[in-house]
Amino acid sequence: MTNIYMTGYGESEAVPAHGRRSTSFRSTVEAAVSNAVGMSGDKFGMGSVGSRGHADTGIVFVTRTGERWPEVWWKLKDEGKSVTPTQFPGIVHNAAPGQIAIRYSLTGPHLAIVDGDALALAMIQIRAGRAARMIVCGLESPHNAVSLVIQSRRREGQRSCILADITHFAPSTSNGFRRLAYHYKELSDHFERSSE
Repeated sequence: MTNIYMTGYGESEAVPAHGRRSTSFRSTVEAAVSNAVGMSGDKFGMGSVGSRGHADTGIVFVTRTGERWPEVWWKLKDEGKSVTPTQFPGIVHNAAPGQIAIRYSLTGPHLAIVDGDALALAMIQIRAGRAARMIVCGLESPHNAVSLVIQSRRREGQRSCILADITHFAPSTSNGFRRLAYHYKELSDHFERSSE
């Protein structure tokens, strides 16, 4: 069985929107991913439309709501207002990770789930040979986001920990974000201990 290493992790509390097209939800996700990618030390280029990108890198994202879901639900249910087509993309779960994929030119597997073990799903992508590296991110809208960078190989001298050593401690909870947050805590603690 192939070893899988965690080479970076990041966490972010709610971050205010930082642009006309941004939201607190998306900014919080981007901050957590940026922290994880920065720690991994891997070279991710800023994405551009049509760029070749990182075909060996994918993303798994877990959250229960899309970034604009509460706002749209309020309009539909309580105010009886209609929703415009321009509001729809912010409702779907993969809007934020889609922006991450564009930013870092990720063209590998792109998975957005509402429940389940995002870390295990990312490990499956690596073990099946669909990706060499995966960014795993979860958000509890929009208050807290966590992110991990995992990969099948590590560079000489790169800080890392082997995932197999720690992931069996996952709690049996039905909330995917809570499960990822638990993995995050265990892995980041283990990463710090194994890197000293």
